[in-house]
Amino acid sequence: MPAGHWGLSGAAIANRRQSAPLPDALLDKARGEPDRNKRAQLYCQVEQIVSDEAVALIPVRQTYYAVSHPYVKDVPPMQDNIFRARAMWVSK
Repeated sequence: MPAGHWGLSGAAIANRRQSAPLPDALLDKARGEPDRNKRAQLYCQVEQIVSDEAVALIPVRQTYYAVSHPYVKDVPPMQDNIFRARAMWVSK
């Protein structure tokens, strides 16, 4: 994964005129840290900074609809945004 891919100063936040150079630097350092415990400590620092400075975290929910004709039988409900059509059949 290229450095900065999940960075906090990238385009998604830049549009909101925010910058997070310290967490970005910590993320870069953590990506290159071979020691698992040190890497975990760096990620915890990033999480704490983001938590302390976050204005709001807004969850996003999308609604999906599926429709079918009456002659399509055994249409299952969607699960995890996936339509499993394995048991469906057409009675026409």
